[in-house]
Amino acid sequence: MSTNEISLDEMLRRVEEVRPLIESETQTTEDGGRMSSAVAQALRDADFYRLAYPKAVGGLGMSPPDLVRIWEAIARIDTAVAWNLLMTTSGVGMQLGRLSAEGIDRIFAERPPIAAGAAGLFCQARRVEGGFLVTGQVPYMSGAYEADLLGFGASIAPEDPDEPPDAKMMFVPAADAELLDTWHVLGMRGTGSVDLRLDDTFIAEHLASVHGLGEAVDPRFDTPTFRMWPMLSLIGEAIVSVACAEGAVELLVGLAAKKTPAYTATPLRDRELAQYQAGKARSRVDAARAFLYTVCDEGLADVQDGGGLDPETKLRIQLAICFAGEGCAEAGRLVFDAAGSSAFRTEFGFERALRDLQTMAQHADKSTPRYATAGRLMFGHENDWFFLAF
Repeated sequence: MSTNEISLDEMLRRVEEVRPLIESETQTTEDGGRMSSAVAQALRDADFYRLAYPKAVGGLGMSPPDLVRIWEAIARIDTAVAWNLLMTTSGVGMQLGRLSAEGIDRIFAERPPIAAGAAGLFCQARRVEGGFLVTGQVPYMSGAYEADLLGFGASIAPEDPDEPPDAKMMFVPAADAELLDTWHVLGMRGTGSVDLRLDDTFIAEHLASVHGLGEAVDPRFDTPTFRMWPMLSLIGEAIVSVACAEGAVELLVGLAAKKTPAYTATPLRDRELAQYQAGKARSRVDAARAFLYTVCDEGLADVQDGGGLDPETKLRIQLAICFAGEGCAEAGRLVFDAAGSSAFRTEFGFERALRDLQTMAQHADKSTPRYATAGRLMFGHENDWFFLAF
């Protein structure tokens, strides 16, 4: 099935091929707190984990807008599966392109790896012969259970105490990693976003790269998708909210066609309040989607010819993902209220949508304080947010 020349239409067709399996495993994913191994294997077999990697190293080299469309299509089936997929296709795996040529050759020798992780500097490292010894605990490792490599940021103590510490993005083989069962949450339960613990764990030199975007990448990775990191990943997170909220609105429309609320004679579809709530929820979903695809196209235009993202584009991306997280969470609440007692019954799907949407809205990159981050930049202050520093 593998080839380096696959169109968007073909990948969307493959989404439909894996749909029955994902749907059949949804409850297993939710109850188990991680994506089912059957779904992970199906996604691997159908090349979904190769989506963002450059063709030069065995990836599919899909464009940023095409990636967002694929993530959205998967998210309409299962939000947790889509979240894990985007995190392992455009997350820290993109930073493998900052490894040495030797490191890239070794890692990509057989097949592109599945890489999960978190970019924050959660660990402390010290240099030893051939690499580093690393200690720390890294949270939010979405996709860790299906990954080949787990990435994280680490501060490296300098040999001269008067010098500032260095920072590296490092990768540990999954077989050498210890995952902690820390993911007990309201929503997005199936992402398995557990903690990674390292205790003087050895990381070979070829698995450590510069942290951030300060140095040139290996030419094989110099693609528009790579140059949009990490903002492309954040757009992906927000499109999952859009897909989830759209699904909730469609559930409400389906319910309204057949429900007459208990102890009343007026069908739900004929109630003006429910009509208002459905219309308002739909407006939030459609506006959020339009804003996200607009800024994705703007970002692609910035990086198409080899440059980086314009600061104004990054600001607009930040606003778009905040708007999507907030607006789609509001849509979920409107739908939940309109659905009445059907909303809290697990068989209808409203309660999971509400939990997932509220959880995603709390995510650091699009939570309420990020509006203030955007406002700071609009007023000419220095940036205060990790991901806008890249």
